[in-house]
Amino acid sequence: MIIQGALAMLNDYRIERITKERLVDLLGLFESAFNQKKTISYLKKKFDTERFGASFIGYIAYSQNEEPVAYYGVFPIRFKLNNRVILAAQSGDTMTHKNHQRKGLFTELAKMTYDLARKKGIKFIFGFPGRNSLPGFVKKLNWKIDGKRHFYRFNVCTLPLAALMHMVGMEKLYILYFNFWAKVFGLKKELGNIVIDRNNSIFYDSDGMGYRHFSDNYFLQNNGCVVWLKVVRSMEIGCIYNADDHIIEQIIKRLRWLSVITGLAKIHYWCSDNHPNLKFIRSYFKEYNASYYGHIALAEDTPEVSSFLYEACDADTY
Repeated sequence: MIIQGALAMLNDYRIERITKERLVDLLGLFESAFNQKKTISYLKKKFDTERFGASFIGYIAYSQNEEPVAYYGVFPIRFKLNNRVILAAQSGDTMTHKNHQRKGLFTELAKMTYDLARKKGIKFIFGFPGRNSLPGFVKKLNWKIDGKRHFYRFNVCTLPLAALMHMVGMEKLYILYFNFWAKVFGLKKELGNIVIDRNNSIFYDSDGMGYRHFSDNYFLQNNGCVVWLKVVRSMEIGCIYNADDHIIEQIIKRLRWLSVITGLAKIHYWCSDNHPNLKFIRSYFKEYNASYYGHIALAEDTPEVSSFLYEACDADTY
């Protein structure tokens, strides 16, 4: 890599650190890499991590004709590791334009990102690599694979109103309809002063919960148990916190009837392979997929952890 007028040059590519002004350059990459349309508003919220002490930790590569062609970055977040809250970061939105793959951009941008993360006090980076990117994380970036996350589905016998209204561009009208029934069923949009405090996982204090508001959140509370969910074409349960057998049975019944009335034909949830919620979930949900999760330590004093606890809310896309 050659350092020049730009931050750096890699072969024929100019490398720059991601900034608020450069977020617009990611829109085309999302379409090329994932066939997804994102908005600037969404990206600004997702990259707004200064509340944790660091932000815009990543790099973007430009071709000779100034086209953005690759991006690697991480999202800083507070993490409770071995009962101590530290600054970590989640790897997310790794993408390379289809015409510029196999040029070494993924590896070089990642290494630059990790160097920057170290300087900002980030202790380790974790993530949920996809099937295609997993070999690169392990072989080229020395990630440690920590386990599997298991995906579960509960099918609801109802008219799939949510999916149908999304298909015809009426999702905003559907959310108004869902919000009415969510209130009837006792769901709230704020968690109040409750902290979701799980060891060896993301620490959701007021900053953590505030950061996750790039789409609508809903919370159902019952005798100290908290269920955090979101609604798109289906009901996506992000977290089941502080549950027991009796409470989870009540909650599943309530969410099932809410889904029937509001036309949500599927309820989804995933968690790591060692999560205590598995004993509840397997009684109600059917597993349909699994994938890996892992991490890389950046600081020498990062303690070894035998097992991490993750749920759907911990993904950067939730």
